[in-house]
Amino acid sequence: RFRGFVSVFFPEETTGELTAAYEGGNEAELNALFLAAIKECDKNGIETVYTVVNPAGGFRLPEEGLSFRYSYSEYFLCRETGKVPEDTDKAKAVGGGEVRRQEVPGEPVKYSLYAEGEEVTYCYLEAYDGGRGWYLYHLETAENHRRKGYATRLICEVLKEVAARGGKVLRLQVSSRNVAAERLYRGLGFVTEEQRDYYYTERTEA
Repeated sequence: RFRGFVSVFFPEETTGELTAAYEGGNEAELNALFLAAIKECDKNGIETVYTVVNPAGGFRLPEEGLSFRYSYSEYFLCRETGKVPEDTDKAKAVGGGEVRRQEVPGEPVKYSLYAEGEEVTYCYLEAYDGGRGWYLYHLETAENHRRKGYATRLICEVLKEVAARGGKVLRLQVSSRNVAAERLYRGLGFVTEEQRDYYYTERTEA
């Protein structure tokens, strides 16, 4: 019978991420599995280990031999397309520029904002659920064009485009470490749909 699991992901050569889920049964068994994963990381030269805790999993962190310090959170945000934010006109006046769409069959749609012939910000969109929902990712603004309203303008235009295509919701992911991006998205009406907290794992055993 399923009791829980610990999965290990290695985003970098010396960094590991452990994700735990617990559905009942003997919690000590899951803790033992978690500690075994930590030891395996040690054997393979993993210097930094993060623990990904999804509050819905109900997993309590093991205490023996380890301590945990909160590091950051990943937020899964969503927003219904509905009415485009009221500051669209302001964003257009401040950001200006022309929005272009690059669409290649079978690939995500790229939206770019050009100002004076130069691409200043862009993002990618991908549909799911038959086009009722869309994911926005890889929003990037040229460093010398940040804090000018360009990203706000682009997202406002994207919201209108998604709505015109029959999309009902736009989703994205942002880290609490990216303060500017999180402030931008929340200011445009995106709300938290799911939160995952990352803890830095410190070993206290001799």
